[in-house]
Amino acid sequence: MNTIVGFFVCGFIIIFIIIFIVRLLRFLRDIQMAYREGVREGMRPRSYIFGWAIRREREARCSDQLKPSEHLFSAIIWGLATYWRDAAKVMSSQFEEPQSRPIEQFSSDAGLFELSCYVYIRLDLWLYQSKPSQREAIAVSLAQQLISLFSRALEMDVSGLFAERIAGYGKLLKKEEGVKECHIYLSHLIRRTEGGKLPATCDFGIVPIRLDALVNFFINSELVNFETTMILGFIKGLKNYCSLSENSMQENEWMAQEEQPQSAGK
Repeated sequence: MNTIVGFFVCGFIIIFIIIFIVRLLRFLRDIQMAYREGVREGMRPRSYIFGWAIRREREARCSDQLKPSEHLFSAIIWGLATYWRDAAKVMSSQFEEPQSRPIEQFSSDAGLFELSCYVYIRLDLWLYQSKPSQREAIAVSLAQQLISLFSRALEMDVSGLFAERIAGYGKLLKKEEGVKECHIYLSHLIRRTEGGKLPATCDFGIVPIRLDALVNFFINSELVNFETTMILGFIKGLKNYCSLSENSMQENEWMAQEEQPQSAGK
């Protein structure tokens, strides 16, 4: 009797262990697939930037310790990271072979660095045209935060590359079809980050050679959509930020004027 009971108990334990191992293997396979695709429950484990954006977004909701300029920069990075995560997923579905998918270029922090440089010059141009009095303070703050963040993420000093990108895009945007030409270089720079490559210097005087027409088509198409959605959204957010800053400055001036008569009376 005891032998039979022992047999059933051992059998039950063995079955339980097998089920556990099967589920564990499936779980590990899912994690591996999610890691390879760069997306797991809305997160990209290989992206320092995406993790930073999530932490900063939570910090902004739960704390009032962030400065207004830090809120502005955080919103820009959050928008960039989440938009291109979703865009990369859509583009990846267009390719049958995993190795031909361009998702890696958009999931990487190097790719986000290239996009951030372009967004920065577009916002700086808007400040130059619409809010010249606030341009220096805002542009300097955004540049410092961008360089600091991506230098940590990529473990390299990106200040030189940032200056190079801004100078290159700045010259292109002075042309009649400047935005279109910027897209050509931006697409090229994003493609160069494939396979985990770090950003490198680029000669904006030489037109990039487009080798993969299909991938370039998807990237350029998404960049056009990016212009009409995210760039306009970032500019709108910057416009609101400038308005709030102006109102705050006016309130401070009024308070200072009200305090002056009191100080004189004393």
